[in-house]
Amino acid sequence: MSKTSKKLTVIIICLLALTFGLMYNKTTFTSFLTDSGFDSSSDSGSSSSSSSSSSSSSGGSGEPVTLEGLGEMLLWLIGTGAVTTFILYFFIRLALTDIPFEKGTPIEEEEFKKYFKDISMSDFVFERIADLVQIQYHWMNFDYDKLREKLTDELYNQYEMQLKTLSTKGQKNIMNNFRPKEGFITSIKKVNNRYEVIMEVIISFIDYIAEGETIVSGSKYGLITMHYELTFVSSADNIIDKCPQCGASIEDTTTQICPYCRHQITQDSTKWVMSKKVAKGQR
Repeated sequence: MSKTSKKLTVIIICLLALTFGLMYNKTTFTSFLTDSGFDSSSDSGSSSSSSSSSSSSSGGSGEPVTLEGLGEMLLWLIGTGAVTTFILYFFIRLALTDIPFEKGTPIEEEEFKKYFKDISMSDFVFERIADLVQIQYHWMNFDYDKLREKLTDELYNQYEMQLKTLSTKGQKNIMNNFRPKEGFITSIKKVNNRYEVIMEVIISFIDYIAEGETIVSGSKYGLITMHYELTFVSSADNIIDKCPQCGASIEDTTTQICPYCRHQITQDSTKWVMSKKVAKGQR
């Protein structure tokens, strides 16, 4: 098959898929953004990327954009080929689910241990994924106090405004059935006495917006899979690196006893909060 024929075939398939989508939505295409911080798109289905420097995507108003002229023309062209269109659309969506996410490069355990010796890297990743799930639940339940404990002030303020918008509309973002698929750290750095860890997480879950008993967007039956880039930060002030008794430097901050004067040392637990969440892909 020539390159021209291939291009023509792709164009025809795309037009057929678009036509079915327009028929299904009665020639009205509406974009809704859901998920805590409005990071996922409930009508996307295919991989999508976000280059936003903030934690969340802007928009999510749900205002419909009508495509009546284009819809009517395509409907007239397609005639009674709805069944064929549906089959093509189904296989296109099926093929898209096999498209891998573009993932970053994980760091090695040795690199992680340069910064944190009291926890394994796998346990750290597990705890941060648990934080993510908790944040999603707090968002869903409008639990402002618990959200504040898990987020930086800047990110909390953004989430608070978005939640108030949902509340004003009488809507609720329902999320459940979380299924983590993969998680790994791509970067660790310490700047101005603060640790910053960047990691990527792939997780599936149910995600939809409801207004009373009516589902406004998304589906309560189908799982979406999100590829996130998450940034967690923590103050290094609570790490004791000098013995409070004799003043000797403590290289191993996981130790409970000063190796010089044998003074008992109690390390405070490190509190991690999420400072950024970017959706890198969805399917």
